[in-house]
Formats: sequence, C-alpha cells, structure tokens
Amino acid sequence: MQNKIGEILETVVEPRSGVPILKLNIIDGIKYNTIAEKFFIYINQKEAAKTYSVVFNFLGKNQIEASITEALKAEYPEIGTRYYYT
Repeated sequence: MQNKIGEILETVVEPRSGVPILKLNIIDGIKYNTIAEKFFIYINQKEAAKTYSVVFNFLGKNQIEASITEALKAEYPEIGTRYYYT
C-alpha cells in the first residue's frame, strides 16, 4: 500500500503551478488508520504557506486536499481521508 500511495501522490499537482505536490515537500506523512478506515494526511503548514499567498491560502488548502482525496479515492474508494496541519 505504501508504494502505491507514493505513486498516486506523484500524479497530484498543485492546482495553480502544476508542480507535483511531492516536489513541494508539503506532505509530512500519511498513515492508514485501520479502526477509522481513513488515511490521516499530515501537511507541513510552513511549507504549504510558502506555496500560497495569504489571499489564496484557504483556497489553496482546499484545492490540495480535494486533489489528494480524489486521487486516493480513485484507488481506494472505501477509505476516507482526514487532514492534519503540523
């Protein structure tokens, strides 16, 4: 599962720049919680802030979360996602 998640995330790009999110170093980690049946996705808030201006910060977070969730749901439709900003 770990390798597959890495492959999936390589296809997710930051919506405004088109740069893959893995190259932006905004994801600190992803863990699968078997009890909650969710991926817990840890976003580095400082790195994410570098990607967006203050005006677009909220919109940028939502777009990145939606892109990651959509990509993971395509492969793992039964597993939810939850985001944490570190």
